[in-house]
Amino acid sequence: MKKNGVSFRIVVSVLALLMCMSCFTVCSFGAKSAGFYIDSEEVEAGKTVAFTVYVQNNPGMASMAIEFNFDKDVFTPVSVKAGSVLSGVGITSNINSGADLSKLDKLTAFYFGASDVEGNGDFVVFTLKVKPGAKAGTSYVTVSCDDASNQLFEDVAVSSFTAKATIKASDAQEEDSEDDKPASDIKISLAKNAKNIKYMAGYADGTFKPTQAATRYEVVECFDELFEVSGKLDMSLSFKDVDSRHTAMVRRFASAGVLNGYPSDNTFRGTKTITRAEFCKIIAVLLDLDVDRVRDQGFNDVKSHWAANYINACAKEGLVQGKGAARFDPNGLVKRNEVATIINRITGAAGGTSCIYPDVDMNAWYGPAVAAAAK
Repeated sequence: MKKNGVSFRIVVSVLALLMCMSCFTVCSFGAKSAGFYIDSEEVEAGKTVAFTVYVQNNPGMASMAIEFNFDKDVFTPVSVKAGSVLSGVGITSNINSGADLSKLDKLTAFYFGASDVEGNGDFVVFTLKVKPGAKAGTSYVTVSCDDASNQLFEDVAVSSFTAKATIKASDAQEEDSEDDKPASDIKISLAKNAKNIKYMAGYADGTFKPTQAATRYEVVECFDELFEVSGKLDMSLSFKDVDSRHTAMVRRFASAGVLNGYPSDNTFRGTKTITRAEFCKIIAVLLDLDVDRVRDQGFNDVKSHWAANYINACAKEGLVQGKGAARFDPNGLVKRNEVATIINRITGAAGGTSCIYPDVDMNAWYGPAVAAAAK
């Protein structure tokens, strides 16, 4: 009996050791990484500005602590809100702790989900107000992310990143309407046979990737197939990061005011994705829609958004639709299938019955639209 008891204890000890090793293996598995970034912004003194933290290549995360640092002599915090990626998860922030907002020099956001949060797009939105007396110049905001991990307790590596806020004096008003319309000596017209043109290319691996977010280069490529730009172009207009294939087409649509670059570093960022709000602005300017007198189209999440008029103008023309329950998701990334659907509404293209790309599901809502656009 004693021998059997000893043997039993040995077996139990070995099993316990194996369980600990198994647990250690799960918890210490190699770290993953997520790509986060934040755009630089330009804002007038006395006005509010939203800094959106975006995520790409999201490996799935269940928790993270985010710290947003700013100059309290320039900014006063207004709000911290979860982006579309964290929709339904909820976040906690020091802005809701009853602290004196005028004394804060950083904002925090923490989230903890019951499961891994997946998907790319806007993650957290930090809104600040530039103090009325702030001097024109440059101020920097910095974001750092700590303790990011998934449900398996695997670490997710996220680097710190910085954005620049260009502060404009409040008495130096700019005529935004001039930037929102094509130059007077440049005309944009839809090609006569546009509805029959195949304008959207797939990828080298033979796929179309209909649900992947569209890039700025991909959008300008579509426009270049379908729209004719005539008039005197600004030949001095160039961006230091545009490749030779896209130089001419980017210059055409940038000269017409349809697409803008980033003046802070004179870049175009052609591989950067586009939000649904940004795409609505591009379409509204491209088609010269009336964005000044358009009525609210009933989207509750765009009423105070910077692109509200552009979104409402596109919705009024039947070019875009919401996502149910009076929601538009302006900060969500516009997908390639959505680009094809919207452009087809502009050209009047009929839906296709088959597609050359095998990853396009013809039974999906976007199937016929993508089939009509894919080349």
